Amino acid sequence: MDPEAVRRRTRADDEAAADVARDALRSAGAIPIEPDPPVAVLLGPGERVLAVRHARGVALLARAGSDVASQACELYLTNRRLVVESPPFEVLLDDIREVGVLDDEVLLLVDRSGGVRIRTDNPRVLRVEIAAARSARRAGALGGSAGQSPSR
Repeated sequence: MDPEAVRRRTRADDEAAADVARDALRSAGAIPIEPDPPVAVLLGPGERVLAVRHARGVALLARAGSDVASQACELYLTNRRLVVESPPFEVLLDDIREVGVLDDEVLLLVDRSGGVRIRTDNPRVLRVEIAAARSARRAGALGGSAGQSPSR
């Protein structure tokens, strides 16, 4: 099969999955899930895991100094932050200024660290989940509130 056709099909599947996730988050809000043991010990009081995603790679793009990159790892989206399993680092939801998608990557513009590039199979779904968590955080509710709209 033509690589370009595969890329277009993968993107269309991701966009459809993001639409489903967006609709579910609008109707039910973010529903906490049971944390995996590695992240459970890192959670603060009242912090809940909202999504777990596999990343094929994560790069912390520093404004000054060297970038930090990882191999495949797990990402844990909580109601306060995005926790990267390896190398261990976190991005506070309140520090995220912009979220974008380019091909199979989610790009985060972050206040203090510069940015984060996440390679994943469903970048548009992850973007919707991050948008919903940020919206719920701004609204002061775990699952958001009526009328909150996860970003496209």
